[in-house]
Amino acid sequence: MTQTREPALALTLTDAPEEAAQAVIAKGLRDHALAKIGYRDARPLAILARKLVEGKEVAVGGLLGRTSFGLFYIDRFFLPEGLRGQGLGGRIIALAEKEAARRGCSRAVLFTADFQAPQFYLDHGYEVLGRLDCEPPGHTRFCMTKKLDGARCGRPFAVGE
Repeated sequence: MTQTREPALALTLTDAPEEAAQAVIAKGLRDHALAKIGYRDARPLAILARKLVEGKEVAVGGLLGRTSFGLFYIDRFFLPEGLRGQGLGGRIIALAEKEAARRGCSRAVLFTADFQAPQFYLDHGYEVLGRLDCEPPGHTRFCMTKKLDGARCGRPFAVGE
């Protein structure tokens, strides 16, 4: 009996994976989801706060996230101290949530830590889904979620819609 063997695999631990490796993993996941679910709808979603610096618009903060399969993931949200407490953060998150709902997302989800912005999110309708003790010792990370108003549940968002 003949056995076919795959070539030996090498496992590499890195904090700087090359773009080609990242592309292989991302494409593999996209193709797998397409085969199982029948559509793709993952898209970046960003709201950028910009100002003029020496005649050129530059980003000084904002929100980076993505939408996928009915969820809006808030990955990063930052405003410099001088722009906080003026309602700008609320305007940014409202714009992002409105766009996510338009894309068919029914919920938003994010992680934040106790030394970051959990109260901001609570003030904007988010609920704590879970708590994790984390580093540095004595601190907590929160998984938070919010049901989005006006979400069109039950049908995927088509790119370009």
